[in-house]
Amino acid sequence: MKHPSKTPKLAELARHCDQGACNVGALLKALSEAVAELEPFEAQHHPAIKIILAQLSFLCGESSGPSVRACQEYVDWREAPLPA
Repeated sequence: MKHPSKTPKLAELARHCDQGACNVGALLKALSEAVAELEPFEAQHHPAIKIILAQLSFLCGESSGPSVRACQEYVDWREAPLPA
């Protein structure tokens, strides 16, 4: 999985969602650019994608937000040390 420093648009979008971003249109527009930073096989299980999709789902009234597990995986990814 790519380090957050290698996926700046994804990291920024996930940070905004984690902080409660609420403009669905802007989130969707930014999502397409953010996903382009990932390899096709990475998106499905990526912690940042889970946070983003959970926020979108919450904003659309379909969930109560990300699970505790998704939040922890996101924090672990966000705080991962830079690879050598």
